[in-house]
Amino acid sequence: MSTIVYWICTPFAWLVRLFYNLTGSYGVSLILFTLVIKLILLPFQMKSKKSMVRMNRMSGKMQEIQKKYANNRVKMNEEMQKFYEEEGVNPMSGCLWSFLPLPILMALYYIIREPIVYFMNFGGRAAGLEVVEAARQVIENAGITLTSNPAYEQIEISQIINSQFPDFVAQHSGWVNVNYTFLGVDLNSIPTSSFGMLKEGITWGAVGLLLIPIISAAMQ
Repeated sequence: MSTIVYWICTPFAWLVRLFYNLTGSYGVSLILFTLVIKLILLPFQMKSKKSMVRMNRMSGKMQEIQKKYANNRVKMNEEMQKFYEEEGVNPMSGCLWSFLPLPILMALYYIIREPIVYFMNFGGRAAGLEVVEAARQVIENAGITLTSNPAYEQIEISQIINSQFPDFVAQHSGWVNVNYTFLGVDLNSIPTSSFGMLKEGITWGAVGLLLIPIISAAMQ
């Protein structure tokens, strides 16, 4: 299963890394990635919207059939199917296209959560995990304790390696020194951590982090 997930994520990880190499900004690369995916999905989303609008226009006739055959489910289903065929409509077509963004979002989640395996891409998941383990050993041997959630451990490992172990970076040619800061906001932090940051004073980094979920919800 992990191998399948890896190969699903690989083309998306390549695209994110391409934009990062071009811009040198992790935040900008994610924005460009989102725009490209939106443009690719736009025709499918338009088709889904058109199908939903058409289904709404047909709702009156559908309600008539449902009322007429309310006591006969078999006949009602037959008449509904006949109606769909006459109109050339697939009632599921509007929903199917809506699920397209889901695997892309899942892939992006893995790319962000496991940058050493997916974003840096050392030639396969197994090879990437070997690099993760080697980096972890270097950090632990130096007496440094990892404090992040295990699910996001690779982000912390990459930051520590980038800042303190240049020899390790030099030994691994595929390693990318990812800068998680964007417009003064640490993209490695979660929005809820901004409350603790605000106690120490109002900064753009804390405010920007707090605004991310608000802006995201408004854009949707």
